[in-house]
Amino acid sequence: MRSLFARRVLLPLLCVLFISPAQIADASSIAFSVGCSGFTSAGSFLDTQRDNTGQNQEAFTFVAYDGFGNQIYAPETVSFIVGGSLSLPNGYFRGWSSEPQANPLLLSVVSNAGNGVPEQVVYWKTGDCPLLSERGEAVLNTLGLPPIDDFDGTTSASVPVEQVPPDAVGVNNVAELYDLAGYAIVNTPRLNMRTGAGVGYTRIAILDGGTELIVLGRNRDVTWWLVQAGDKRGWVSAEYVALRGDVRGASIVPEAGEVQPNRFILFRGVPLRQGPTNLSNAVCDAPGNIEFPIIGRDAGFDWYQVQVNCNGALTTGWLPAEFGAFRAGGVKTIPLTG
Repeated sequence: MRSLFARRVLLPLLCVLFISPAQIADASSIAFSVGCSGFTSAGSFLDTQRDNTGQNQEAFTFVAYDGFGNQIYAPETVSFIVGGSLSLPNGYFRGWSSEPQANPLLLSVVSNAGNGVPEQVVYWKTGDCPLLSERGEAVLNTLGLPPIDDFDGTTSASVPVEQVPPDAVGVNNVAELYDLAGYAIVNTPRLNMRTGAGVGYTRIAILDGGTELIVLGRNRDVTWWLVQAGDKRGWVSAEYVALRGDVRGASIVPEAGEVQPNRFILFRGVPLRQGPTNLSNAVCDAPGNIEFPIIGRDAGFDWYQVQVNCNGALTTGWLPAEFGAFRAGGVKTIPLTG
């Protein structure tokens, strides 16, 4: 074993390329192979987007463990200017800092916590070394991956209508990490995760194309899947995911969730009025391109009574229908309130 893990003279990880996103075809395209002696890039780019250092730089940490939870690659951190990309060219190799004792071997790339942003795991990759006879079970516990064996049928909490849902950060190689027979993958650029099996339910998060999903269940007619991405659980439309492997064991789960209210979205910012007329006093300025929950209307559907966040306080007021658009939710009727 000693010769297999002999040290190689390598450039430090800091000696990577720094290029602008315009120079590459696909920013944040990450691919590594993990083997007996270390990990090798298959041509990887990490798009720098978060100033987690307070110095207009994003810091990433590379670390690896074996199946017993032993750290086999000492944490190594690199930082790059936000708006650029960290490039690890095809064939770039880094050797383990200590010999692995058991499979699976797991590499993790983390965008560090700091400057008001939380830690965010951007990549996981596992691999086996054929020369190791023992196999451990410490991988999930070592990295703190969200569990899936405590699933009780509930979803994550939704966000308020007037807020943009957060991005759900998925886990790469979920089939390997969780020993799954199959999984799903998002095949559209931005996919809503909801609290129920239908577009009339509230939103939980947004999933980027290519995000791998753990399948937790399905509705009866297999038009929606209940999935997990990172620590977020919710429903996604089957139309916008591709299945990999065997997911026939997914059980039927009740489709009920939190019903999304009827909403009104402004095309541009206008004053929120106390009453359904332009002569009424303005309460605050309602911003454009944001959905507001509708709680009432006037007789002619010319004004909608909505709730708007005015200077940090949820405030009820009126907006003119001519400056926006109605979006139906799960509630079929709008009460006459003005």
